[in-house]
Amino acid sequence: MGLGSTARKIQALTDTAEELYRKLGEILDRVHAIEESIETSGDRLTEIEARLARQDALLEAIARDAGIDPTEFEVDLDEEE
Repeated sequence: MGLGSTARKIQALTDTAEELYRKLGEILDRVHAIEESIETSGDRLTEIEARLARQDALLEAIARDAGIDPTEFEVDLDEEE
């Protein structure tokens, strides 16, 4: 095997390694974007849950003031229609 052939093989390996490194960088960028999206979604979910809890408390207070027992309106969300 001549030096030219060895140089070509080394260059091919180098090119492949550089391409893999570039792709790995792209994957890491995507993972970071997904992590940020998950954090943002978690924050929004926490806010939605807090709003829902406040609305539930308000509706129960209104129902009680109107003489309605709020437990009469329990819904089983697992129940299929």
